Amino acid sequence: MPKTKNKTENRISIPAAIRDEQPTKKSASDLLSGLTAKAKKPEKKTESKKQHPELALETHTQDLFSRFAQTKQVFDVVEGELKAVKGELNDELFGSWVAGLFAQKAWPSSPAIKVRDANGKLDAEGLYVVQEKFKLQIPDEDNPANSIIEGLIAPSIDGDSTTEPLSQEDAELVVSEIDFSPQLTLRPFGELVSGHYVDRQFVEATDAEKAVGQKLLEFVTNNLTEEEKELVLISKANTTVKKGVLDRVAQYVKSTKQLFRVFQYLVPVNYPKGAKFGVSDTPVTRTKRLVAYTEELLGSD
Repeated sequence: MPKTKNKTENRISIPAAIRDEQPTKKSASDLLSGLTAKAKKPEKKTESKKQHPELALETHTQDLFSRFAQTKQVFDVVEGELKAVKGELNDELFGSWVAGLFAQKAWPSSPAIKVRDANGKLDAEGLYVVQEKFKLQIPDEDNPANSIIEGLIAPSIDGDSTTEPLSQEDAELVVSEIDFSPQLTLRPFGELVSGHYVDRQFVEATDAEKAVGQKLLEFVTNNLTEEEKELVLISKANTTVKKGVLDRVAQYVKSTKQLFRVFQYLVPVNYPKGAKFGVSDTPVTRTKRLVAYTEELLGSD
């Protein structure tokens, strides 16, 4: 008769330390993560394309819309090409302008752009406008002057062959062309006193706007108590590049590359203007060339 196996032989010995250990309490985030993992993801509903009621149009209106649709489609392609070409062109034009500024030590205001064909005839022309209006790149707003000087004298980054560092003395001369005096203004009437930016170009306040700003300042100065002034007046950081800096800045550097470094921090407004194409062509020839170029942009065979 087979022996009866002792039930105690199948028991697993669990150390007391483990038997007494309480299960770790999960945090709310752990519990939520567990529930999220188990949750059934909702099935995506396939929606049929919404049907819009058709607008009844006269024949003339249909023709106008057809013209609009064609023009918009061509415009989107041309606009994309314009943005791409303009960005690269501005870089090249600015490089040529900086080289001219360093060579002449004076501001070549609005130089002409001329392109000639293989026969020497004028084919395209325009102007390159550089204004004495600047967008300042200030590394540290809390310490603007020193942060610009540090940037001007810093060694060139590896791979940067377009700029060179300035000496401490030359960098200080450049920064001396910037006025860092804080501006006291009324809020929100600051634009009335000086002006504002439109499409990254500074637009100076009109005489009428300046007159209103002057009246507001006089009212605050003469009619409000000190406590009231504190409620409406703010003093904010203000940086202004001195007039005529483009006629002087080339004298502060020793090379074109150093001048490029300066214009990384004092960026003048610049853009091509009044571009004309096919200047020496007949109207028919110019139109044919423009049509051919448009076909190329649209990918026509």
